[in-house]
Amino acid sequence: MTFPVLLQKYRKTAFSKEDLGTRFERLMQAYLQTDPKYTALFKKVWLWNEFFAKNDLGGHDTGIDLVCQTFEGDFLAVQCKCFQEDSFIDKPAVDTFLSTSSRKFPDENFQTVSFAHRLWISTTNKWTSNAEEAIRNQHPPVNRIGLYDLQNAPVDWEQLETDNAQNQSYPKLDTKIANTYAKQSSAGLNKSLYDAYIKAFRWSADRLGNHNGIIAFVSNGAWLDGNSTDGFRKCLEKEFSTIYVFNLRENQRTSGELSRREGGKIFGSGSRTPIAITVLVKKQNV
Repeated sequence: MTFPVLLQKYRKTAFSKEDLGTRFERLMQAYLQTDPKYTALFKKVWLWNEFFAKNDLGGHDTGIDLVCQTFEGDFLAVQCKCFQEDSFIDKPAVDTFLSTSSRKFPDENFQTVSFAHRLWISTTNKWTSNAEEAIRNQHPPVNRIGLYDLQNAPVDWEQLETDNAQNQSYPKLDTKIANTYAKQSSAGLNKSLYDAYIKAFRWSADRLGNHNGIIAFVSNGAWLDGNSTDGFRKCLEKEFSTIYVFNLRENQRTSGELSRREGGKIFGSGSRTPIAITVLVKKQNV
């Protein structure tokens, strides 16, 4: 898998612009820990929300996405931008990064330090003239990794993406599932409640919040009658005013006779799991 193909996959499957940015940041964290050029330089690469001094630098969303530490102990601030290839990096985006990465902070030994280097990673090679001028002759200096560099990096992007996906966690989302779907379940085992498609339901419902709206998914349909997903079903009934489910069945693991009675194959050669189309409607005061 080439980098452009992986990037296209991210853009198609991301839940939102924020989700796309988070996936790209995690991918770049893995990249900096895999490319020999950087593995020889960095002993540690933190996501911003993992960095021990983030609160001393303003906390959330301050223009820094990753922080690296070299084997010599120096710190490096990294900005990651997953833009369209024809987009331009503008000066306001650069200014936020430069401002935060110019501040001092306490290191792990409570000594006051500052960033020794800065790195800008983006999926476009286009910069406005004002943005170019802003990073010129900066101290600490700003180096760049652009689309061309990522396309020609000596890494296996498919393997990197696979490893990254397996290691990716969503602690806030998992906690919300534990406090809702899992809490309402009478099943002893509820590992299936943390499957990706169930997480997508939980995330979408939380995004909708108390607003009126509609959520629709084509997903695995095992939740319809699974013992471990009884809490999931209870929460859907409680959180939404109207629910429409089109059970396409389609599970080709069932016996041939049962499969024929269910209508046969819906999607070409068939699916190894049941398929359901779910439409969730939330309308207050109904």
